[in-house]
Amino acid sequence: MTAAKSGKTAERRRSPGEGSVYFDQSKDRWIGAVVINGKRRKVVAPTKTEALRRLKVLNHQQVAGGGVASNGNVTVSDAIDKWLERGLPARTVKRRTLAPGTIENHQWLADHWKHQIGSKRLAKLTVRDVEDALDRMSKPDPVTGSSLGASALRKARTTLAMAIDYAERYELVQHNVARKADPPPDARGSVARRSMTAEQAATFVKAIEGHRMQAMFLIMITVGTRPGEAAGLTWDAVNLVAGTIRISRARQQTRQRPQLVEELKTDGSRRTIGLPDITLAALKAHRHRWAEQRAAANSWEDERLVFCTSAGTLYRQENVRRELAKITKAAGLGTWTPNELRHTAASLMSDAGVSNERIADVLGHNDTRMVDAVYRHKIKDAVDAAALAMNGIFTTEPHD
Repeated sequence: MTAAKSGKTAERRRSPGEGSVYFDQSKDRWIGAVVINGKRRKVVAPTKTEALRRLKVLNHQQVAGGGVASNGNVTVSDAIDKWLERGLPARTVKRRTLAPGTIENHQWLADHWKHQIGSKRLAKLTVRDVEDALDRMSKPDPVTGSSLGASALRKARTTLAMAIDYAERYELVQHNVARKADPPPDARGSVARRSMTAEQAATFVKAIEGHRMQAMFLIMITVGTRPGEAAGLTWDAVNLVAGTIRISRARQQTRQRPQLVEELKTDGSRRTIGLPDITLAALKAHRHRWAEQRAAANSWEDERLVFCTSAGTLYRQENVRRELAKITKAAGLGTWTPNELRHTAASLMSDAGVSNERIADVLGHNDTRMVDAVYRHKIKDAVDAAALAMNGIFTTEPHD
């Protein structure tokens, strides 16, 4: 059949592997075709230039290894996962500008986006889609009752914009609609960061007795580790004789899969912390339970992990948040988050007379600015203290 009969106008074939373009008179459209992974793929466009561009997109996707067949098949979740897997770690390694807490915040907010609009096609995502999702995030969640305030919504928009920027780099999308979206104007203002009172903290400590995450939660609330640092603790960093832990690793979650970061970003983040008696006792008991569980398991992924699932894998951050909320609600304390345990530790240390400089050292900050502005909630005159004051807040039976 000739080109005239078929209604197609032939176009010179491009270089091998780049595909070809031709004009289909019956459709009044330019067609681009290329073979990817043994399958012939097509794009349709109103102009030759656009057909060539869309053909280039298909080839870029092949190079990027995105695992998608065409631009139209890329979902928001695909784009976010690719950015979390390669884009965000590359930014961290090359520019070394992201602290562990910042990385974990991006991962947490990325989970919000995947829940809200993850199944939507990236190429069809609109400003309205993004703004509608932001509106939903600003409302109380029907399950947890939590919502995002104005500041968190702006950060969420930034997280999505960064992921779409990465997709745009590979020409998987033409425009970054997230950068044009506005958070809801009636979103609540920033809520004062919370910490538990000494009485609430004591109630919480009582509520977690015997729980499988007891020692991990105690590390957060008594010495203020970041959630990812506690989850990424390894046995070679624990000294049960000296009663110390060394913070040098952290959990990082990409593609919804937790991974262990082997070296923290800053000298301040890498630190050795003395444990109060109650936390050390819980960690010793946890060591015995861990050994029994390990001996009974058929397989175990990582024997270094102090806190892990029954298969020896890292805890997912969303599972830890869910478990903590369940415990605090059952104890009549309402819903609390792992990061608020860190805030609680800072506030309790301050109230017990620990200096800002010492608190900053324990929390892993290079100076006291964050302690002054963020973490210390109940302010009283601070005096220098040589050791953590948690033994005066939480009492426990003597341990071996």
